[in-house]
Amino acid sequence: MRGGVIGGVITTVWTLLSYGCAVTTGSGGFACLPLIFFGPLGPLASIWDNNPIFNSLSIIWLPVFSIVIWFAVGSLIGSIVGHFKSKKKSPPV
Repeated sequence: MRGGVIGGVITTVWTLLSYGCAVTTGSGGFACLPLIFFGPLGPLASIWDNNPIFNSLSIIWLPVFSIVIWFAVGSLIGSIVGHFKSKKKSPPV
């Protein structure tokens, strides 16, 4: 769960930075592209553009899906790491 919260918060902050950059530089600027492509939105943005299912949805849904996906990925990674840590701490029987 902790990994999911970390992943969700990082994605939320990154999304706010990306949209803040887009608002301050104006639309059509290339200054914000590194924030989008090299951040947590990048992998999902490329899937979003190439999948016809997502083309009918508004671009506002991209950060929502991104936060949910990275929350799930972080939770999964956190549970795997927690599982291995608990195995390491418990004495052999």
